[in-house]
Amino acid sequence: AVRRARTPLVIIVTGCLLTAIVTALLLRAAELRERERFDRLVDRYVFAVRDPIETYTALLRATAGLFAADGGRTTRDAFQRYVSRIELAERYPGIQGIGWSYRVQPGETAALEARMRREGVPQFRVWPDTPRDEHHAILYLEPLDARNLVAIGYDMHSEPVRRAAMTSARDSGELRASGKVTLVQEIDRERQAGFLMYLPVYAGGGVPEAVEARRAALLGYAY
Repeated sequence: AVRRARTPLVIIVTGCLLTAIVTALLLRAAELRERERFDRLVDRYVFAVRDPIETYTALLRATAGLFAADGGRTTRDAFQRYVSRIELAERYPGIQGIGWSYRVQPGETAALEARMRREGVPQFRVWPDTPRDEHHAILYLEPLDARNLVAIGYDMHSEPVRRAAMTSARDSGELRASGKVTLVQEIDRERQAGFLMYLPVYAGGGVPEAVEARRAALLGYAY
């Protein structure tokens, strides 16, 4: 009688255990499916970010090569023709602009401003005009629309976040990206954050071996 009384209890306990095991297996399977789905989404988004960045990097290397080839003497007209052939707005919609930031040598500012005015930028000036150890100036930035025109002449080296990336690029000889910044060409009320990518260009066209030599030979940055 005792054995018969225990039989339903054993059946109930066994059923509960089986139910718990099956539930755990089903939850584990669902968890694995969700994990696989999450991993696929991560891979998709990583590729979506990485692929354009690699494309932009290749474009920036080509631009640096343009300036390295003639020692940084590329004219505004020549740069405009170069960018127009790239079809920047149509093919690279994530880029606000591509440009050339020139390292201004001591005592060169007045001559540089006069040169740029002759090249068709009548209001060109290097700014801000606060005293500092090293001066740079955006000479070219294409497409030269109303937004990008605001940035012409700006010394990005005067701003700490940009300066950190520029200095790192100069000393390493490699491409460097800045942290988050508000671009100076954000002239609308709703301002977007962005970042900049810098590739240094040195006199002689190559990358000097020593850091001190890189600092001395820097012409500017394709960015």
